[in-house]
Amino acid sequence: METVKKTVHVLANCYWGDGMSGGDRRLLELVRRWDDIKKYRILVYTPKKFMELMKAEGVNHPEYIVTDEKVK
Repeated sequence: METVKKTVHVLANCYWGDGMSGGDRRLLELVRRWDDIKKYRILVYTPKKFMELMKAEGVNHPEYIVTDEKVK
């Protein structure tokens, strides 16, 4: 029997400015630990700057949906 991947949707849409708040750090650490890509598909909805920050911190396994870009 094939295992079905579960999708975890993460809404990180309150990132303000260039610093990192305690909540931002907690979210980053949570997503960093949800790294079992065989069991979970992680979708992070976030502004571009926070996505760049997460990637700079080595959190590359989720899929990112950038929320602050205009739809063409």
